[in-house]
Amino acid sequence: MKKILNMFKIVKTRKYFKIFLISLAIFAVVYTFLYGIWQIPLLDIGFNRAEQAGIFDYFYIISVTFLSSLLITVIKYEKNEKIHGKKRFFAIGGALAGFVSAICPICQGIAIFGFSGTFVAALPLSFVIPYIFVIQIASLVILLIALYLKINNIYTLKCLGCK
Repeated sequence: MKKILNMFKIVKTRKYFKIFLISLAIFAVVYTFLYGIWQIPLLDIGFNRAEQAGIFDYFYIISVTFLSSLLITVIKYEKNEKIHGKKRFFAIGGALAGFVSAICPICQGIAIFGFSGTFVAALPLSFVIPYIFVIQIASLVILLIALYLKINNIYTLKCLGCK
């Protein structure tokens, strides 16, 4: 509990609160766009959803946005205060896994941009649809783990994931 309170104490400082708000705004725009909530006006560029977003979808987007913003703020604090574990690779890998997992339910849209539309669009991924809820929960858990490991690293000055 002290670790979590320490994290909120960090976020409440003026410098890091500003970082938190900026990252919150950026993640809110990016995640809602990638999730298909809105499209770029006039150009009609965006992701089309087969069904409208429900209550859990909005809860998921808000949760992922909040956790990702906290993670960015804590990473920035760690970098500024020069608090690093012995093996930074694991910490960076955990943070990256957290961000990637946050947008996992819409990976197909990202993959279409990254790996050319025809190849990926032809892949039958409809079998994943019943499991999106499980994927979203797993994404939240991975983000929580990444955030906890960062908070623990800052609070104890030891890298828990490096052991």
